[in-house]
Amino acid sequence: MTKILFGFITLIILFAMACGGSGGASASFKDAERSEAIVDDERLEPTPTVETQLGEYGGGGGEVTSLEDRGFGLPQDIALGEEYMFQEVTTVTVDFRELLSDTRCPEANTCEDPGQAVVKLGVRSGGMSMGASDFLIEAGAVGEVKKLGRFSVQVLDLVPLPNVDGTLSNDYVATVQVFRQ
Repeated sequence: MTKILFGFITLIILFAMACGGSGGASASFKDAERSEAIVDDERLEPTPTVETQLGEYGGGGGEVTSLEDRGFGLPQDIALGEEYMFQEVTTVTVDFRELLSDTRCPEANTCEDPGQAVVKLGVRSGGMSMGASDFLIEAGAVGEVKKLGRFSVQVLDLVPLPNVDGTLSNDYVATVQVFRQ
């Protein structure tokens, strides 16, 4: 086995020496001249960014749309059973899946305990599910922030309040904000 390995290494060394060793390109290649000049491609800026060159949805050209105009950092209303796509380099989709509970004080009532609501939101980033998460919203307070992947999601509000007779509406709308942290 040792003789075979020694012979193999010897062949490699002989081949490298026959090809000119490790001196790089041969002299004839180094001195070659190109008939045409090499010109840098100047169609794009050297470092295009989403905000300067890639356009509305990161697709090249077109008018520039800020992250806020695509939903990032601004509150967006999402109705129960609906979804909203926040556009950045990657599309983040938030869907309002379910109202789990709502013990907030009914509209036009005064309660000692303001109550709370819990909603379930699903989040997808770039077509891949980040799962679903429950968000707690306490009456009169901004909801909690949850980090899901590279983004953070916060439920700011939930309307309407429960009915005076204690029944719940079917027309819930959650105000959601998605941002990077």
